[in-house]
Amino acid sequence: MHLQFLGAAGTVTGSKYLLSREQSHMLIDCGMFQGYKTLRLRNWSPLPTSPADLDAVLLTHAHIDHSGWLPLLVREGYRGRIFCTPATYELCRIMLPDSGRLQEEEADYANRHRFSRHKPALPLYTEADALAALERFETVPFDHEFAPAAGFKARFLLAGHILGASMVRVSSPDGSILFSGDLGRPHDVIMRPPVAVADADWLVVESTYGNRQHDPDDNFEKLAAIIRRTAARNGVVVIPSFAVGRAQELLYAISVLKQRGAIPADLPVYLNSPMAADVTQLYLHHRDEHRLDAQACAMLGSAAKIVNTVDDSKRLNERHGPMVIIAGSGMATGGRVVHHLKAFASDPVNTILLAGFQAGGTRGAALLEGAKSIRIHGEYVAVRAEVESLTNLSAHADAGEILDWLSHFERPPQETFVTHGEPQAADAMRQRIEARYGWKVTVPEHLQSVELRRVAATPKLDDGPHRVRLHRIGIDTYQEPVVFLRADSAVCRSEGFEAQSRVKLTLAARSLVATLYIVDDPLLADAQAGLSEAAWAALGAREGDEVEISHPEPIESFAFVRGKVYGQPFTDAAIEAVIRDVAAGHYSGLELAAFITACGGDSLVRDETVALTRAMLDVGQRLEWTQSPVLDKHCVGGLPGNRTTPIVVAIVAACGLTIPKTSSRAITSPAGTADTMEMLAPVELDVAAMRRVVEREGGCVVWGGAMSLSPADDILIRVERPLDFDSPGQLVASILSKKLAAGSTQLLVEMPVGPTAKVRSADNAHIIAALLEDVGRTLELSVRVLQTDGLQPVGNGVGPALEALDVLAVLDNAPQAPADLRERSLRLAGELLEMGGRAAAGQGLALARETLASGAARRKFTAICMAQGGLREPPVAAYRQVFVAPRAGTVAAIDNRRLARIAKLAGAPRAPAAGLQLHHHLGEQVARGEPLFTLHAESPGELVYAGSYANLHQDVIRLEESAA
Repeated sequence: MHLQFLGAAGTVTGSKYLLSREQSHMLIDCGMFQGYKTLRLRNWSPLPTSPADLDAVLLTHAHIDHSGWLPLLVREGYRGRIFCTPATYELCRIMLPDSGRLQEEEADYANRHRFSRHKPALPLYTEADALAALERFETVPFDHEFAPAAGFKARFLLAGHILGASMVRVSSPDGSILFSGDLGRPHDVIMRPPVAVADADWLVVESTYGNRQHDPDDNFEKLAAIIRRTAARNGVVVIPSFAVGRAQELLYAISVLKQRGAIPADLPVYLNSPMAADVTQLYLHHRDEHRLDAQACAMLGSAAKIVNTVDDSKRLNERHGPMVIIAGSGMATGGRVVHHLKAFASDPVNTILLAGFQAGGTRGAALLEGAKSIRIHGEYVAVRAEVESLTNLSAHADAGEILDWLSHFERPPQETFVTHGEPQAADAMRQRIEARYGWKVTVPEHLQSVELRRVAATPKLDDGPHRVRLHRIGIDTYQEPVVFLRADSAVCRSEGFEAQSRVKLTLAARSLVATLYIVDDPLLADAQAGLSEAAWAALGAREGDEVEISHPEPIESFAFVRGKVYGQPFTDAAIEAVIRDVAAGHYSGLELAAFITACGGDSLVRDETVALTRAMLDVGQRLEWTQSPVLDKHCVGGLPGNRTTPIVVAIVAACGLTIPKTSSRAITSPAGTADTMEMLAPVELDVAAMRRVVEREGGCVVWGGAMSLSPADDILIRVERPLDFDSPGQLVASILSKKLAAGSTQLLVEMPVGPTAKVRSADNAHIIAALLEDVGRTLELSVRVLQTDGLQPVGNGVGPALEALDVLAVLDNAPQAPADLRERSLRLAGELLEMGGRAAAGQGLALARETLASGAARRKFTAICMAQGGLREPPVAAYRQVFVAPRAGTVAAIDNRRLARIAKLAGAPRAPAAGLQLHHHLGEQVARGEPLFTLHAESPGELVYAGSYANLHQDVIRLEESAA
């Protein structure tokens, strides 16, 4: 079979796929492009194949971006059948003539008012063209096999998106391919969920929300709040809405809200779309496709007054609120809603409510992005009305729901093609599928062609694939998936597996590449495989599940790593391929170490660093914020304590700036910022929860690992830290990819410099700072680097709970608060206040000091903690040991690394109350027998263990005799 992507590739509209074999040619969908002008112009271009040569069209559903080009196809010579479900035909019978009529009206309006550059303006097609196309339709029920063209069989499967929406499964002697169409949501209030599919040789799956999760908040309550707020100021709520699906869900929600008393029962609601009114009647005829009973269907018809005529529509624009107007189109690209926007957008008492996805280049997208004016009928209309959005009303499955639907596949497709999404959404969907299931996934380009050839399974010497039962062996290998097998097991003997081999595990639709460890027979049975915690979680395994074990496919990108070792520079494509494989878990620890070594020292030039940063950014999720600027800070590290981040975030947010801080947990240190913050508030927030906190309080301090921001960096750090390689290029890529992924626009980097800090010399600091600023500029991130003293720990506590107590002491302006932590935090906050434009140059420190002293920072920090899930009390260790000065003297040096190691041996960060409390800093006088530091532990064994190491290294705090 041959597949060509004629639409919905690199964009979310224009769905068209040409499927061919031998002398048969079919289109799957025939949609219209919408949005940007460059996309709309494609509607006027001929297909790369003659319509007369096509044998059939299979239509997934009636939305115009899937069906809207059919009138042109027929007008240009197509004479075959258009196959679809009965409800899709009934919808197209309403929508396609309306689309043609609308285009005729808009062309006539443009000609009469002379705002079009085209003389004359012409419709893409007419109502008569649409009626001619309808004559070629033939309906097929769901789950009924039919033969649309020679050599092909097809079946429509319920997709749950709107009435009649289907997936299309096509089979031929070459194999089977499934087109998902638009997938509905599993828990939609109206539509039934998409059916589960067990297998297909190839899969074409949509990705409209491939980089997003729907807001979990109650849609109905949010809608009620918007309507109540607007009605209270006698305003008009204008809701652009698709006539099919969206309008019905809005009508249902409004009727329910009126019944509940959540909005006034007498509030006027107008459905200014005769087509939507006609569509609503169809719900009574197709009860098996949705969840509504007859009474609920009747509610849809009575929830609003239908506006039929153009004159009635114009009169609506002369009315005053309160009222609600629902009108097409859903992205405000045309239709009657455009006239309502022209009438009501400039008045701040009104609200424009965008319900669902808004494609790039549409008026809806411009409104969602905060446009101050929109172009309507050749003139600009000011937007002063409140603009709100309800993304959760979308009829499209979000990223997580698509992934869950894919979990029903009992074997992976040979290749999965991700389409019907904006570029970022489609690529995010690709990454998610690769990361969770290990499938081969491609994001095709417009007009790209692929040959679909079924690959025969590799023959085996035995009767079938090797299958073993899974056992959760209870070994934590951190982030590295590990599988344990007996050396004498059948699979090891047959496949030649040995210790450190890479093996592929396949469980239902999920697959994983893991490192093999060999064990003796008492630990596992012959037909049993033990999984580490990381592997167990990645596969979603249950005790006793059967898993297939095989050799993984060769990692082709590793050739680029070998080339780099031998002096061949990385190209952009090479680094992208390597990082994609790293993020997908294809590289073993040894291969990761080889890549890190190849990038070590000064081997990465500036362009390679830019490419590495961009590649690490592209394989993870990327946050976007409506606020600007978005500030962030980062510390290069190496100093115990130094928990400035919670204090800085509190000060900056209290001054009205936006600072969504994603922080890391400890890998080789006694505490990461996320570990410390967790002593005070929950930090494992997902993107939606984090967004709510930031929108409410202006800032947050959360764990970035819960959001898949630059996931390749987390994998590389796991290997890089133990190797202790100081590579400027890797350091810069690590920092900037995380910050760009978090949506930052301005970044302040603190760089402590000292002999036992991460950056050990001023010269090295200068090189890294220059590279950070240069690469940041290239990737449109403003970076400022602040060099600080890295000779000693910052604050008194080392360990999660002890550092949290320091943070609270500073925020509370307590007399015992560590002065060095307070002053460093104030300096950093002052710099950010100046970068964000809240303070003039040189005035930031004073504003930061005032904000802290007034208690505003403490109040903001408490509010952030409460928004993240509640303010906590840091735990206290049960066991302590005081280490005293063996003689009098002055503190001359502190070994940061050994001090951190003592805290880790005491149990930090795993035991959060463990660590140590420092009693003296550099330059301070100490009397003999006076405490230098106190060790804290949660068990007596760990206290003894850490204390023994401290006694062996009494020079961790070096004293010099005071001058006489």
